[in-house]
Amino acid sequence: MDSNGGLMADYHALLSLLGPISGITYTHTMQEYQDRAVQILMAQVNGQILEIRVEYQNPHNMVQRIVARTYDWMYDKLTAEERVVVVNWLVQEGNKALQDDIDVQNTGDGMFSSNYFIRTQPWYMGLAFYNDNIQDQNAQVLVDTFDTLMLNGKWLDMQNFVARHQGSHSEFGRYALVNPPHHIVNIDAWRTATGENYFAQGTSVADADFIRYYPQFFVYKLKPAEPSVMIKMGEMNAGDDLGINGNPGFSNIFRMLGVPLKSVDPDMAGLNRWIMQKINRETEPYVMYKFLDIIWGDRTAPVKSPTDFPKNARLASSTP
Repeated sequence: MDSNGGLMADYHALLSLLGPISGITYTHTMQEYQDRAVQILMAQVNGQILEIRVEYQNPHNMVQRIVARTYDWMYDKLTAEERVVVVNWLVQEGNKALQDDIDVQNTGDGMFSSNYFIRTQPWYMGLAFYNDNIQDQNAQVLVDTFDTLMLNGKWLDMQNFVARHQGSHSEFGRYALVNPPHHIVNIDAWRTATGENYFAQGTSVADADFIRYYPQFFVYKLKPAEPSVMIKMGEMNAGDDLGINGNPGFSNIFRMLGVPLKSVDPDMAGLNRWIMQKINRETEPYVMYKFLDIIWGDRTAPVKSPTDFPKNARLASSTP
C-alpha cells in the first residue's frame, strides 16, 4: 500500500510492537516490520515521499498523525539524530496546524465540520515528543492548544455530532456518521497520554454526553420497520443506511466506541454492541479501518437491546 499512496509506517510499527500472534502467518519478521516503519518514517520527514493520497474521511490516514504515532511507538528504535529530525518536522507541521486553527476560529464559523475534523490538531503532534528533551518548549506550546482550541467553548464543547438530552448544537445526517471517528482518535489520544478522560468527565461548559449517548442517538434515528435505515434528517438522503448498501465506512464508529464506552457507561456500551449486531458489521471490510478496529474495537460488553431498558424512561445510568 505504500507504493499506492498510503503512508503505512504506523501499521508496520504496530505489528512489530504486538509481536508474533499465534495463528497468524507473517510475511516478514518482526524486525523487518520495525525496520520498515522506521524507513518510511524517515523518508517522509526527509521529504523523500512526494505524494501521499489522504482520504479525509479516514481518521487514520493523515500524514501528521502517522508520523506522530510512529515516532512515539518507535522511539526506542530511532537514533538520537533521527529523533531530532522527526521532532523538527513535527514542530514545523504543528506550528502550521496551529496557525490554520487560529485563522479558522478568527473567521467566526470555525466550530463545525471540516474545519476541525479533516486536520490533525497541533496538540496531537506535541504529545508525541513532549518531555523528550529535544524541543520541549515547542512541545508545551502545541500541547497547550488542547485548552485553547478544544476546551472553554471551543471544539470539544461544541460537540458537533452529539445527542445531548438537553439539546445544544448537533450535526445530523451524514456528518454524524462520518466525523465522530476523527473526534474519537483525538480525544482518546489525550486520554491515553494524560489520563484525563473527556469521554467521561465532560468539560467546564459541557457534560460528558458527547460520546456517551451516541448509540441512543442512533437508535432514535433508525426506522422501526427497517432497522438499518435512518429517518431522513439534516443532509441525509431518504433511505440512507448504516453501511449495508454502499457506505460501509459509516459503521466504523460503532466499532471504535467499544473502548471509550466501556469506561463510561455499561448500558451504552451494551446498546452499542446491539447496533453492531443489528447492522451485521462485526467485521470491518476495509483494510484502512482494521487498524482502528484493533486499537478501539472492544467486543466484551454484554449486548443490551432497546427493549432491555425501562419503557418511556431514560436509561438507568443516565443523568436525570
